[in-house]
Amino acid sequence: MEKPPIVKGPSQDGITSTREFDLKFLFAQRDLLLEERAKLVGQATRLEDEANQLIEDAEMGDVQFDDEGGEGSSVDHRTRRRACRGPRPPVKSLRKVTLAIAVAVVVVDQITKHWALNALGDGHTIDIVGSLRFNLAFNTGMAFAKGQGIGPIIAVVGVIVVAYLLIGLRRNTMPGSVLVGLVAGGAAGNIIDRLFRGEGWLQGAVVDFIDLQWWPIFNVADAAIVVGAGALVVASLLPEKNAEPADQGGEAP
Repeated sequence: MEKPPIVKGPSQDGITSTREFDLKFLFAQRDLLLEERAKLVGQATRLEDEANQLIEDAEMGDVQFDDEGGEGSSVDHRTRRRACRGPRPPVKSLRKVTLAIAVAVVVVDQITKHWALNALGDGHTIDIVGSLRFNLAFNTGMAFAKGQGIGPIIAVVGVIVVAYLLIGLRRNTMPGSVLVGLVAGGAAGNIIDRLFRGEGWLQGAVVDFIDLQWWPIFNVADAAIVVGAGALVVASLLPEKNAEPADQGGEAP
């Protein structure tokens, strides 16, 4: 009888270690596995990026799905939409624009209110043109002297609105960012009055001084809120300029 071959070394994971075992083969297999793993990781990363992009486009209405199969025809549709409306500004840039506009509104609002308190504090009025004049007034309610006595509630609501406008801004257009900045800055300007122009917390009165004599007295912050909010409402009601026409040559019913 033939004697079995002598095994030299312990057995590890089903591979018998002998002096004759070629370690170069193991190193080569390891390198191949590492290379394959790198390829798979790269593919997974690309798929994840594409999925995230599809989710963002779906939120903006850029993805169309087949009624029967449910498959998204987002690539061509997304390309056409982007080609029509041009490159979209980065979200960070839009937030910077919104913040800059809001800060500018607050600064102008507070400077003009400070001037009004000093120039019109003795009951003095300044005629500008026609029925427009500067006439100092204090408002504990909403804009245009509405809702007197509910200042604390209005202040809390204003803080929530400003936080929502500034933090909730994810994807927008440059004009939309400017309008949001006007609304946020106007709300913040009046909130400052309620915080620091009264004897108690949120008990302050908003300084108004722009008097048309046929409209409640208001201030720069009120004007910014009305202009920004009004333009946003109008823009939301207008049809999208870059709306695509119905596909030509589709399947006949």
